[in-house]
This record gives sequence, structure tokens and C-alpha cells, in this order.
Amino acid sequence: MAQYCKAKQYKFQSLLGTNSVEARARAIGQFNKSDSDDFIFLLTTKQGKQGINLQTASKVIIFDVDFSGSVDLQAIGKTSKFNAYQIDIYRLVTRDSVEARISEIMKRKMAFE
Repeated sequence: MAQYCKAKQYKFQSLLGTNSVEARARAIGQFNKSDSDDFIFLLTTKQGKQGINLQTASKVIIFDVDFSGSVDLQAIGKTSKFNAYQIDIYRLVTRDSVEARISEIMKRKMAFE
């Protein structure tokens, strides 16, 4: 995703599992600034569990999905709590892959819950 944003010359912030606490705070602060040029904020659901507040986000892309529907919904709930925008989920999954099978199982499990 970061390579795509760079190729399209989209300004962005990102949080991965390797970001320090200081880098995390800096990225969130930069994204939320009223005059920020950032177009997108990339994060994993693992980082989303750490209390990230993206008040200015109109679109959120969750990548590196851990295929836990409840974790994804929790991440969305945290975002939408402060946000007047509609939150949509997009999962990029290759057809006939292991991820596609896991995704189908997750959907059925969420339907039971």
C-alpha cells in the first residue's frame, strides 16, 4: 500500500508493528493537523488496538487483516466514534487463495454471532 501511495504521489502516514511510541504520536499528530497534506493513513488492526484516534479520517483502509471479524469491527467502532463519515470495510483477497477461504469462514462465524 505504501509503495502504491508513493507511486501515485499521495502523501500519507502509516503505522506498522515496528513504529516507536514517538513515531506513532508524530504520525497521528501530523495526520490530524488541520493543514495536513496527508491523503491517507495506513495502519494494521494490531496498531488500531492501541487507542489510535483518527478524528479527521473520512476513509480508513485496514490492511494486514488478521481475519478476526470482531477485531475489525472494534477498529471501525473506534474510528466511527469520533467521525461523522460512513465507515466501509474493504478486504483485498485473492480469489481461490487460503485468505479467501479464511475470509469466507470468518463471514459465516460473524453471522452466527
